[in-house]
Amino acid sequence: MPKVAAVSVILLGLLNAVGAQTPVAHEPQSLSERLKAVQEYQRQQIKAARDAGKRPNGREILKAKTELARKYAARFKVEDAHGADLILLARLYQEAEQIDLALTAINKRLAESDLTPPLRAEALLEAAQTALASPVKEENVGKAERYVAELDSMTDEFIKQKLNAHGRLGEYYSYADIDEKNLDHHNAILALIGKLNQDERKAFDNVKFGAYQAIALVNANRGEPGKAIEILKQAQAELSDAQFSKQWAEQSIALYSLVGKAGAPINGDYWLNAAPETRQVDLRGHVTLIQFTAHWCGPCRKSYPAMLKFHERFNKDGLEVMLATQLYGYFEDSQELKPEAEIEADRKYYIERHKIPFKISVQARPERAKEGKVVSGADLNESNYFVGGIPQIVLLDKQGIVRQILIGWDPANESRVTRLIEKLLKEPSTAIK
Repeated sequence: MPKVAAVSVILLGLLNAVGAQTPVAHEPQSLSERLKAVQEYQRQQIKAARDAGKRPNGREILKAKTELARKYAARFKVEDAHGADLILLARLYQEAEQIDLALTAINKRLAESDLTPPLRAEALLEAAQTALASPVKEENVGKAERYVAELDSMTDEFIKQKLNAHGRLGEYYSYADIDEKNLDHHNAILALIGKLNQDERKAFDNVKFGAYQAIALVNANRGEPGKAIEILKQAQAELSDAQFSKQWAEQSIALYSLVGKAGAPINGDYWLNAAPETRQVDLRGHVTLIQFTAHWCGPCRKSYPAMLKFHERFNKDGLEVMLATQLYGYFEDSQELKPEAEIEADRKYYIERHKIPFKISVQARPERAKEGKVVSGADLNESNYFVGGIPQIVLLDKQGIVRQILIGWDPANESRVTRLIEKLLKEPSTAIK
C-alpha cells in the first residue's frame, strides 16, 4: 500500500480474519468442517514451516489453500443449500476464488423469505465483503455499492454492520487510489461513529482514526499538505486517549511537514542504471521525482507507465526520475536470496520487464546483511522520508526542496503531477522558496 498500509490494516480489523491451525487428522465432511479446514490451512502451513526452521513460501501456501478450497467446494451445489448454509458456502467459494458462485449463494440467501432484519443486515454485509473479494471485478464493485446502499437504508439498529461495510469499501477504494469514493466511504464512517454513544465509540477508535488517515491522505495527494495536517491534528485531539493514534498521526504529520523543506540525499548500497561507484545522489540542481517502490507492490507496477512518460517527456528539460527500494531477502517464489541474487532479480524486473531507464537505488538494511557483507548503514531513505505506504512519490524543485508528496497512484494524479513538473521546470535555479 503497501499502499497506504496503515489505513488498510486498521480498516481490515473490522472484517472476519482467516485463521489457521493444525489440520484435522480425518477428512472433514460437513460444509462447516470443510470451510474451517480451509481457513485453518494458511496458519497451519506457516507454523509447520517455521517449526522446521524454514521460511514459509507464502505464494505456494496460498496457491495450495485455493486448490484445497476448490476441491471441497466441488462437493456442494448452491441449489442444494438453504438458510445459513448459503453463507458458509459463499465463504468457501470465496476461499476458492470463485466469486461469481459465492455471490450466487449470497443472493439466494437474500431472496429467502424467512430473513429477519438482523439476518438480512448480516447477509448484506457478507454480500458486500464477498463482492470485493480477490480477484476483484469492476462489475462486482458496483454490486458491493448496491448492497451497502440497501444496508444504509435500514435502521440505525445496524450501525455496526454499516460500519463494517463502509470500511470494506473504503479500504478497497483506498488501495485502488480512487479518491472521491475513498472520501465518500470514510466520511460515512465518521458520520456513523458520531451516532454511537460515548461508550460504544471507544470500540471504534481505530476505525475512526483510519478514516481520518484516509481523508488526510487524499488531501495531501491533491497538493494540500496543510489541510492534511489539520485533519490529523483533529484526529489526535478527538482520540487523545488512544496511543496508537498519536504515533500514527505523528509519523504522517512529519511526512507532510517535509513539504517546503530540503529533501535528504538518496543513498544506495546498490544502484541500477547508475555508475558503479554511485553511493549517493544529491537532489539539488534539477527537478527530481522519487518513487519509493518494491518488486512485490501491485499499485507501484501500475504507476510505472506514468513514471516512464514523465521521464520521456521531461528528462531533456531537466527532470530526473528515480526509484528507491530495498532488499527484501526474496523475490516472487525465490526465498532466502543472497543480496547479489536479489539485485539480479531486481535488474531483470525493473530494467528488462518494466523497461526502467533511470536510476534505481537499492538499500540493504543492516539487520538483513548476510555472510559478513558490510552494509553501509547510511541513513535509510525510507526513514528520511517517513515512508509508510508505497508507492510514495516525492517531487522536489531545483533547490532540492520538497514540493509535493503523493501516496498511492490514482490515474488522476498524472495530470496534477504533470502540471507541477512543468511549473517547477520553469522556475529559475536561483528561486528562493
